Amino acid sequence: FRVFRLFARLRSLRTVIRSLTASLVPVLSAFFVVFTFTAVYSILGVQLYQLVLPQFFSDFSESFLTMFTVATFDDIMRLGDGLAASGAGAGGVVFLVTFVVVRLFHPFLASDHLALYLILLVPTCTLLP
Repeated sequence: FRVFRLFARLRSLRTVIRSLTASLVPVLSAFFVVFTFTAVYSILGVQLYQLVLPQFFSDFSESFLTMFTVATFDDIMRLGDGLAASGAGAGGVVFLVTFVVVRLFHPFLASDHLALYLILLVPTCTLLP
């Protein structure tokens, strides 16, 4: 319990702890919004592309993992190629681009990676037949 006494003595440490606890609610709120948005697009992905792309959208958990992967740009080109090759056409590209653009302009997320988003989206948009 000496650690708690240290918190009481150091004013700067108390300020840091108070700031962390005050920021907890906004961070959890942002997490909830992002989780809900990703869940909605995961459900859409399952409903629209379950039969066409079962490797990405077979069920909710697989679809949620796919949408999280798209959000982190880990394997977005493989998904874009799969959507284009599956015959999803413009609808698949619109699905992918709207998810990325809304995530890009979400006020709680960092939007300083605009160049990276555009570099990764332009090849995906050129996959249209």
